Amino acid sequence: MHSRLAPIGLLILVSIIAASAASPTLKPISVKGSGDFTHDAKLMADGVFVNKGDAWDSLRCVHWTDLDVCFDLDLGDMCQLTELTLQVDNNDVYRLDYSADGQKYTPLVTISADFGEIDDGMDVFSSDAHHADFVSALDFKPVTARYLRLQAIEGDGAFSVAEIQIVGEPVATATGWPAVKGHGTFNNKPTLLVDDKIVEEGTAWTDDQTVHWSDPGVYFIIDYGKIRPIFDVMIQVDNNDDYIVDYSVDGTTYNRLFAISSDDGNVTYGMDTMISLDAHPAYEPKIDFKPVRAQFLKVYALGGDGLYAVTEVDAR
Repeated sequence: MHSRLAPIGLLILVSIIAASAASPTLKPISVKGSGDFTHDAKLMADGVFVNKGDAWDSLRCVHWTDLDVCFDLDLGDMCQLTELTLQVDNNDVYRLDYSADGQKYTPLVTISADFGEIDDGMDVFSSDAHHADFVSALDFKPVTARYLRLQAIEGDGAFSVAEIQIVGEPVATATGWPAVKGHGTFNNKPTLLVDDKIVEEGTAWTDDQTVHWSDPGVYFIIDYGKIRPIFDVMIQVDNNDDYIVDYSVDGTTYNRLFAISSDDGNVTYGMDTMISLDAHPAYEPKIDFKPVRAQFLKVYALGGDGLYAVTEVDAR
């Protein structure tokens, strides 16, 4: 049986804020506001940022005073979202949610009143680690959505947004993140490592859901599409081998994240689940680590009986 994991003074043109060629800026087909607000809601997706520190009620800002106001952005199709850059009034709390159907929304990022670097007026916040206004708390794992919803949830009653820049690509052309590439000879598709499925404890190492091999030279590279924080990892491996998980920001230089020994875990045969999250029943203290920032993980066996297998590597 397989299990699905729980989801442990000049205007600044948007082109100045660089986005990668592989993930272009997405242009909403519509921006609609609900409630009482001032100025055309389309201004928040016109590609123009105002000067930092400009007043919340500037001509190029959409502003409002009621917490019931919200704005829905329709991307026109399902897209994979990888980065966001927003310009909002500096001393309020804003939340951006995402949705596939425009009905059920899930929180994506929350901009706190204590983020940013200015004391008054409009400020810029980005989830992109390469952006000058990067805020680590806004970093997120790529998601798939058609709709975004912005609303203020707390503040001084003078709310404003100048621009929302969305980086990503339509699902039809997206390469998919995380992407996995295996090196060497192994059995089953390497994408199984990131399909959010594990097997029952003690399942045979050659199960259809496992990626298994016998050559110690085999390794797998998981690419998350961007540099992102990694706080915890859940991994399911064959119980009587040694495995290594390394991390990298550039895919070239790797550092050790953690090592799994054959005596770790809690089963005596077959596939064993371990997690670095101490509140979880499968917590394994030997793989606990301090949070890191990485785009790539490298997974490989270092020793054991020559019968190696991994079912899942879930980094959160």
